[in-house]
Amino acid sequence: MATSQGIMLLLGSASGIVVFIYGMMVMRPAGMRMGAISQQIQAGGAPPTPEQQAEIGKLRQTLSTGGRIAAIVLIITTALMSVARFVV
Repeated sequence: MATSQGIMLLLGSASGIVVFIYGMMVMRPAGMRMGAISQQIQAGGAPPTPEQQAEIGKLRQTLSTGGRIAAIVLIITTALMSVARFVV
């Protein structure tokens, strides 16, 4: 039978894994795409086109929102794992 402490640690580790997968599935591709656009702009030597600016803005919003979500889930992860030792 599972203990309360074990359940808390399990929930904490599961939320940590979820945020890792979220980062790899959402934030990494957005960051890679932003890097590719930045390289295109540098290689062209001209100011970014309106399309590039729009895509960079969209990617920046995705990364900002993703960062907030990841931070909140990591706080929850830390809280669950920290509280686990006090749960009877």
